[in-house]
Amino acid sequence: MSVHEQFAEDLALYALGVLEGDERTALQKHLEGCTDCWRELEQLRGDMALLALSTSGPAPPRRARQRLLDSIAGEPRMPVVVPPRRLSWWPALTWAAVAAMVLVAILLGRQNAELRQRIAALQSQITNQQSELEHASEVLATFTAPDAMHITLVAAKTPPQPQGKAIYLRRRGSLIFLANNLAPLP
Repeated sequence: MSVHEQFAEDLALYALGVLEGDERTALQKHLEGCTDCWRELEQLRGDMALLALSTSGPAPPRRARQRLLDSIAGEPRMPVVVPPRRLSWWPALTWAAVAAMVLVAILLGRQNAELRQRIAALQSQITNQQSELEHASEVLATFTAPDAMHITLVAAKTPPQPQGKAIYLRRRGSLIFLANNLAPLP
């Protein structure tokens, strides 16, 4: 006789809850290590639950319903007391959060507009500086060009006389005139 056959009859009694004493303890120890017996026990418990659900109880006497309704009708009715409604702070908190988000959106919109204006002003300034840089680069290229002609113009026989220099670059068509010691314009 195998171990499983030894406990087969005890499983049904154990599932019903009527197995006691040493037999119950021995079966519990066996169930801790045997998955087959454990599955069989679970199946027996499921079958017993279905069996219990399939039976119907005794029918109540016909007068029982009327007696129950009469006893309910005879009891004094208690007024239903509605507890005072507590004001919840969640709606107020929600509206406060919405208002804060709208305020933040407005502030961010203003800041964004200000930043766009600053960017436009800086871009205009960059364009002006690039134009000045190009002009300065042309002047420098004219001064430093190897094929530029440097001409010094000086007044005759006077020591600190005004003088002027003309630098001409033929390939560019650039002419730069530098003057020193000139009298101020009237």
